[in-house]
Amino acid sequence: MKKILFLCAVSTLFSLCAEILVWQDKAKLTVNGNSASDPESGTVAVAYAQKGNTLPFDNAAKKIKLDKKLNILYLGDSLTHFDQGFNHADKTVYFLNKFNPGKAVLFNCAVRGDTCSMTLGRMQGKYKDRYISRFADFKNHRYDIAFIFLGQNDARAHVNQNYKNAFVPPARQKKNYEEMIKILRAMGTPRIIIISCASLDEARLKAQAVQMAKLRPKKHALYGKPVLLEQFNRVSQQIAKELNVEYLDIYNPMKVLPGKPSYFVDGVHLSRKGHDFVALKTLEYLAAHQK
Repeated sequence: MKKILFLCAVSTLFSLCAEILVWQDKAKLTVNGNSASDPESGTVAVAYAQKGNTLPFDNAAKKIKLDKKLNILYLGDSLTHFDQGFNHADKTVYFLNKFNPGKAVLFNCAVRGDTCSMTLGRMQGKYKDRYISRFADFKNHRYDIAFIFLGQNDARAHVNQNYKNAFVPPARQKKNYEEMIKILRAMGTPRIIIISCASLDEARLKAQAVQMAKLRPKKHALYGKPVLLEQFNRVSQQIAKELNVEYLDIYNPMKVLPGKPSYFVDGVHLSRKGHDFVALKTLEYLAAHQK
């Protein structure tokens, strides 16, 4: 099976790097740490390179036909904020552009640690912290597709409530999502896709909570509790149905993955395999639900 490189630039030379990747069978690409060069032209760009089998991504992405340029917005937490340049959002847009050159434009507004309450506040211009720049021009663009990928922080459970209740209760989640969707529609966003929260590594996160209980017995949280994640997803599905937006389930297929812990670096945040999984599910969904 042919293997090539994922190459996601983190400099202004993305178009060059993408060209090297697409024409790798004709170019002698040299990778040295985080820099990649084309020996023939001598051009060098700062980049992140990964070896991997692109066939599943290609099979999904080549079915997607984009008739015009699409601005694609991501709202989310650290699962979309971390690893910028080569995370699931970047890979999704890369493969969309591979078969529809120059048609997909990524706007990643995800912020680490965010709940749906915090994301709503940022959309309203009320929540201001060190990540304010990520929403600086949020309302200066029209988005054709908006992905909302939250829940990992919303569903965490604190020790002071015996790990029973979600940090963001269902009623507040519902109200927040309704307001987020209202804002996106007012901005002219025709397509909104809610992504379920991920199925996290419960065993590892339980062990981490036990350790945190020794260090901070009255101030720590448990992440990844299935009953709370599934509660969050039920509310998201209900909202999607009531407001006529789309819902992409990654939770249930992720729950039964062989070797699921390897899809995370610490039980919560996505590893390379985790990003690949979410990107592939997104591409497969878009291929099956073209509009």
